[in-house]
Amino acid sequence: MSIEPEQFDEKVMRDADLGHLAADDYMVFYEGLFLEIPKWTGKDHSEEEWRKECIKFMENMNYYSTRGKELFEAGKEKNLNKLKAMEDQNETEVLSTAMDDAEKLRLKEEKKRLKKERKRNRPKFNAEKGIETMFRVSLRNHINLSRIADDKANTLISVNAIILSIVLSALFPKMDSNPWLIYPGMALILVSISTIILATLSTIPKTTHGSVSVEDVKNKRGNLLFFGNFHSMSLSEFEFEIRELMKDGEYLYGSLTRDLYFLGIVLNRKYGLLRRAYLIFVVGLVISILLFAWSILTLPPETISTPESMDIL
Repeated sequence: MSIEPEQFDEKVMRDADLGHLAADDYMVFYEGLFLEIPKWTGKDHSEEEWRKECIKFMENMNYYSTRGKELFEAGKEKNLNKLKAMEDQNETEVLSTAMDDAEKLRLKEEKKRLKKERKRNRPKFNAEKGIETMFRVSLRNHINLSRIADDKANTLISVNAIILSIVLSALFPKMDSNPWLIYPGMALILVSISTIILATLSTIPKTTHGSVSVEDVKNKRGNLLFFGNFHSMSLSEFEFEIRELMKDGEYLYGSLTRDLYFLGIVLNRKYGLLRRAYLIFVVGLVISILLFAWSILTLPPETISTPESMDIL
């Protein structure tokens, strides 16, 4: 170390070369060099001689760069004090403690390394699998929504059919002798019929012409995943075109996208009609009840006292 560095890069290289003197596991280097140096020099020396030589070296050396002093000076002094402490304590005990600390540090670094390695080897996101899951979940949800809409439509049809049958069988024959039943009865009939019509329209299926040409497949336009597009095709044509579809991932995902889109269009129409049916049913039912109450309140007293009116009430 007789040559002092002058240039900045020389100072940095010198500090980096001696950075191990400030390491937390310096005692590992200390012990390793003690065992290795005799192999190179051919001379044996005692642990005391080696310790004194290291103390002398560390006392006489300096870090030259500003950054080197900030990073290494405190650590070097700490390790120097450990070596000096061996003079006052049992050297073997101090060295053993230092080696234990170094082993703990090594194990800590090993855990960090394994953690990074596990993170690096963690399976990466599979975009293709994610796309398939997205289509599967979306299509299943839309199909479930379609089934729910059909169930609601069937419920509306059943309820209004019962109401209509009761009105026609019980109230309609008595309207001649009880004219005050005409308005609420006709309103209830009109509401039930309108609701049944809208609910039925929401369940009417819609199909297309049922054929996708070879030209459509080549241009990636046809959707072979919906029966309405292939029900009139021959088996050989369908098999050929479905094989072409399976060969092209872009065409396949495009077909799924179109299938999902048009399914959404159908659901929008279905739920729109169903919403109107529910609104007509609820509003019409309220209006019918109000008309029924109004008819009773405005009914002449002599009409209320008749046996026919009492039977209706």
